[in-house]
Amino acid sequence: IDSRFTDDFMEQYIDGDTFLNHETGTFQGTEEGENIANFRSDEAITTVLDAIPSLSSCANNAIMCCFGRDRQPNDDNGNCAEPLDTKCRYADPADNSNLCWTDTDIPTFSDPFAFPEKSEGPIHCHGLA
Repeated sequence: IDSRFTDDFMEQYIDGDTFLNHETGTFQGTEEGENIANFRSDEAITTVLDAIPSLSSCANNAIMCCFGRDRQPNDDNGNCAEPLDTKCRYADPADNSNLCWTDTDIPTFSDPFAFPEKSEGPIHCHGLA
């Protein structure tokens, strides 16, 4: 997809610790945005993902990517708006899921972290199998 998206980078992405996770705004018109768009339209349907080492112990062979904030304005997928520094940094995503349980390495959460009979707040998820 992009020469910078090495195996180590993808592991960090899954952990939520790359510029793709942290930056606010759209990647449209950027090098990585164009590379992602080209991959999506030209190769994504026929590409088989390589093994992801940190997911090798996943018994269900599926992952769910969930986002707790909206970082991209003007896409009707949350309340992020311009100017980014005041109306997007802590914006809520369009809520399409009900998170019941998550397994995380964030030190402030128990592992696994459950949401029994309470809301996790707005969260937007996409599944990968």
